[in-house]
Amino acid sequence: VKKRKTDDLKLNKKLDKILDNKTLGELSEDILNHINKLPYTHDFIFPLFQVKDFNECEINSNISIFSISQSDIDNYNKDDGLLSAYIGNYDPKENDLVVKIKRKGYYSDLCRNSIEGDDPLFMFKIIVAIYYIRGIFERSNNIYSQVMSHSGSYTYIAHASEVQNVEYITATHNDKKFLFNLQLGKEALTINPFIKQSKIEIANDLISKLDDSSRDPEFKNKIKNSCYWLFETIKTPEDHLRTVFLTSTLDSLIGDQHESDVVAKQRELVVSTSIAKNYEEYKKIRTSIKQLYDERNKIIHGKVSIFETYNSSRIRSDIDQALWYVMRFINKQTIMIDR
Repeated sequence: VKKRKTDDLKLNKKLDKILDNKTLGELSEDILNHINKLPYTHDFIFPLFQVKDFNECEINSNISIFSISQSDIDNYNKDDGLLSAYIGNYDPKENDLVVKIKRKGYYSDLCRNSIEGDDPLFMFKIIVAIYYIRGIFERSNNIYSQVMSHSGSYTYIAHASEVQNVEYITATHNDKKFLFNLQLGKEALTINPFIKQSKIEIANDLISKLDDSSRDPEFKNKIKNSCYWLFETIKTPEDHLRTVFLTSTLDSLIGDQHESDVVAKQRELVVSTSIAKNYEEYKKIRTSIKQLYDERNKIIHGKVSIFETYNSSRIRSDIDQALWYVMRFINKQTIMIDR
């Protein structure tokens, strides 16, 4: 196990606790017990804050969404109440919705290295993006949510199943602001009449396939990276960043390492022909995607000042329109994962 350098005082305190009043035989037995359990299974707990009326589900053996019980709170709260202390201004209550992602690996405040499978925060963002694309999650206009979302940053918990709490990881303020304003979509529970499944069941099937290591990694990576960049796009308020993130969303799916005019036209053609309902919409989509990349190129190559993109209603409108088309395109592409 590769050790990460840590604060000496923190390490010494832990060593004092481990060595306290133990014989060499007892210490050797403790060490062997820990080695035999490696790699530990960790539960990564992600609060969803304001999402209500969501049916609990187990997406696969590694990912589940459930309402946290008091016993769960007590279980993840063994170490002096750190659960509520490290969530920022969010105080977990019974029946609050959380996403739990299990991962095996070596992960603690003394050793934070190898995790089997995708990074849990990366996977969580993919889940949220897929739910958002499918209309399962939508933004809330709740005033309380908007006020609370401006407080602190987003923190999630890594809890080792065999030992006590081990790590608290903080993501950005924008993550929390976006997640705090999510609610269940109006049509989230709609049943597809052809396959007799709800939107949530269809989305969970896709997530399970993306988390399946036996499937084609290249195509999965295209979908996962695209969903990750989409999450960054929809959670970010700054339009210059949204422009870059949204083009990265498309490039992850259908981009080419060697950009050219031909590649750009192919990209516009692929998106528009894939989702357009008629010729008029086809032309609008091609124009929208071209404008998006033109704007990105101006920002990236210094043709315009980033300051000029602030509070520009034209740029914001262009991005919002392109975002709608890109979300439809990703939705179409995710249907192809079995093929």
